[in-house]
Amino acid sequence: MITARILGRTRIGVLVRNGHRVCDACLISGLFYTSARHSPGERVMATDLSFVEFISEQAALGARISHKKMFGEYAIYVDTKMVGLACDNSLFVKPAAMTSDLTAGFPVRAPYPGGKPHPVVDELLDEPDRLRQLLLATAACMPEPKLRAPKKTTKSKRSVSTTV
Repeated sequence: MITARILGRTRIGVLVRNGHRVCDACLISGLFYTSARHSPGERVMATDLSFVEFISEQAALGARISHKKMFGEYAIYVDTKMVGLACDNSLFVKPAAMTSDLTAGFPVRAPYPGGKPHPVVDELLDEPDRLRQLLLATAACMPEPKLRAPKKTTKSKRSVSTTV
């Protein structure tokens, strides 16, 4: 039987199956298997906001770079286009054919269990110019975000009857 529980006072969601633990992203997304990244007894921590702010500071793109929190990790955006993920305090850049020369030589692994492999470019955090160049090149080859349809409002089906 699969049980989900919260450990102590931390915000770590845990899926327990056969004595193995799976991170909260796996729990929420429904990936009910143990990842090779998380061994039994290992504490699974989310990315620190200070790490994401450091990425933004190093890239020096000002208001062009932003981030959104998703399942304890962060998505990194440049000009409203998602260019990477900050997971487990590592920077993963979206893979693209046009940026393969800029990401050559970097390790490639999945940012979360079941995810597609992304280049891990933590080494570029010490080289702001190359980091900025990679993020801008990745944004240039990403498609524009799709516009969401406005939410439909539901009208009440109650009818008001008046008696005269």
